[in-house]
Amino acid sequence: MCTGKELTDNLLKQIEPFGASFHFGQEVSVVARRDDGRFDVQTTRGTRFVARTIFIAGGVGSFQPRTLKVDGIERHEGTQVFYRVKNPAQFAGKELVIVGGGDSALDWTLNFVQEGPNKAASVILVHRRDGFKAAPASVAKMKELCDAYEMQFMVGQVTAIQESADGRLQAVKVTGGDGVTRVVPLDMLLVFFGLSPKLGPI
Repeated sequence: MCTGKELTDNLLKQIEPFGASFHFGQEVSVVARRDDGRFDVQTTRGTRFVARTIFIAGGVGSFQPRTLKVDGIERHEGTQVFYRVKNPAQFAGKELVIVGGGDSALDWTLNFVQEGPNKAASVILVHRRDGFKAAPASVAKMKELCDAYEMQFMVGQVTAIQESADGRLQAVKVTGGDGVTRVVPLDMLLVFFGLSPKLGPI
């Protein structure tokens, strides 16, 4: 067994005899075949290479949050709609709707409900079903807070958004298993649907 750093160090040592060079922080933007069969390669920083062979080793790419598929929601990303929490303080005192059923959704729900510097004005958790893929202790605590009327839990899916006259996001429409659509006012929407790989420009 070895750590990721140890594995990297071992691989670098293994390729030392080949005199490989590394070019970080840039992407290949142009690949063109020459008449002699070689390739012209250019990067986004203008670096140029001539190569006989090109290996594409993109892996699974980078991991990006799975987004909520609702018309118009992208207009509010980064201002009222968030797929990760970088600064918990910006949600303090706000009316929050949190969507998801995994550990991230439950952890942030509990964080913003309980007393502390980042306590929200209100928190409504929305999940498509009454079962969770989260730590049982977190689920139990969430239900306890609901019983104490310190937060709400709704079974359903966000199917639309509602904007104010000045274009701000003011509510989401949540359609439950009973087919009834309810309008849920909010200041900010946090969505935790997990991550998916993205290959990028390959």
